[in-house]
Amino acid sequence: MALAELIDNSIQADSENIRIILIERIREGKRRTWNVDEILIVDDGHGMSKDETMRCLRFGGGTRHGAKKGLGKFGFGLPNSSASQCPRFEVYTWQNPSVIYRNYFDFNEIYKEKTEFLPEVEESNSLPGSFSHLGIDVNKNNTVIRWIDCDRLSFKTGGRLAKHIEKPVGRIFRHFINDGLINIKIDVYQDNGDKIS
Repeated sequence: MALAELIDNSIQADSENIRIILIERIREGKRRTWNVDEILIVDDGHGMSKDETMRCLRFGGGTRHGAKKGLGKFGFGLPNSSASQCPRFEVYTWQNPSVIYRNYFDFNEIYKEKTEFLPEVEESNSLPGSFSHLGIDVNKNNTVIRWIDCDRLSFKTGGRLAKHIEKPVGRIFRHFINDGLINIKIDVYQDNGDKIS
């Protein structure tokens, strides 16, 4: 359901292609297992302005208050859904590939620094290097939501989580999918520290 909130936002931004990327990393314990540590939601919508990038992480800070139609009218989708799955989430968005806006929300940082303010939006002309290994391209995509250190997932392994995501997302967005308005793809990658495959 948390992912469905973000897919709503992507559809509202006129996305046609949405990718859910699950990244597994080794977790040490009684036995070593590959567990999903990071999730990215990537779309090819119209992206956000600098001001929208700042407001999108505020609880209740959406841009569509009072809208009569469409999805995502209240501004709680991105921060609430993300906070339900991880302590840190980031937004990368652009309307022009030469200006990429980035902002983040980090519960641990807020607790440690006792601050109640979001950091300022940063501007860059490039994405993190690891994104290129995942097929994220500034000329094809426009927004990336990144959940880091996913510690509240019901299913830990990529294969099981992908199967768990597939049915409800397919059911919720069946009309959009059936009418050819959106494509949703789920990818699972493994990051062993040296390479992502």
